[in-house]
Amino acid sequence: MFDYNEQIYVKKKFIKSLIDYKEVDSFSMNSLNTWLSSSNLSEKEEYYILNILSRAQYYNEAHLIKALHEILNNKIIPHIEFEINHRLVDEYIDKPLSYSENKYKTILKKTAFIPLLDRNKPNESSNGMMRLLTNNGIINESQCCFLDEIIGNELWNEFDYFVIFDDSIGTGGQLLRFLNLPEIETLRMNLKTPEHMFFACILAIYKGLNNVSEYINVLYCDYYGPEFDVFSKDSIYWRNDSERDTAYAVLNELCKNRGITIKGRRRLAYAIFIAKTTPNWTLPIFWRELNNGTLTKRRST
Repeated sequence: MFDYNEQIYVKKKFIKSLIDYKEVDSFSMNSLNTWLSSSNLSEKEEYYILNILSRAQYYNEAHLIKALHEILNNKIIPHIEFEINHRLVDEYIDKPLSYSENKYKTILKKTAFIPLLDRNKPNESSNGMMRLLTNNGIINESQCCFLDEIIGNELWNEFDYFVIFDDSIGTGGQLLRFLNLPEIETLRMNLKTPEHMFFACILAIYKGLNNVSEYINVLYCDYYGPEFDVFSKDSIYWRNDSERDTAYAVLNELCKNRGITIKGRRRLAYAIFIAKTTPNWTLPIFWRELNNGTLTKRRST
């Protein structure tokens, strides 16, 4: 017979080890225990929630900084270099160079980074990425450019490449809205070629990627397919289909009773936590109030 109390203990012990080793900074063990006890959960509800948290994907600030170096060195610079070589843009550099630090700096110097914003709020995730990029010396502050700044100062005369940047792509809706802004059309009209503007992020959800890929090139470090959707057919979160179906039934009833939806934006149901905030395509059970308070801080994008 399945002992829920014993498994709750096991799951908590594992999550505590993640927190102790600083793999998780979205919540502390104390805040987790407080949230669980104040939410008035049954044994089954608590077990299924802890099971999800024990298998969730966590990005703390150290992970993000490492990923920023990776996407710049292994994705963005090689992408631009390929475009240069493919189109034989000889005027881009004085003379042909082998791939070296000199060439790396030449390419990077001519690249601007645009935070993906749709509400111009300083706490948006893309502004956080810009702070990490500049504070850790990955790019210069002058390379972080807002759209109105690019248009007003005609920065296409200073930079050859423009990278729209955010930490993730979930549903793709925010990026599509951004691409439809008149300022983006103005920028596109002044580029040497449309390929000189692209989107880059740390992690990509497959649905969002599919929604935007026909409109702009997307570069990313980590890809999350349907198996990372908590309640999908091929979900990695459960021992078998029966456990998945039971977990869905139990947690769906819990969510209904507490007045929240079991799935996030656009019916996505991921368990991905990015530093101190939680995307709205992660399960709402973690960022909406079950009873008194939330486990993590929700953000809208």
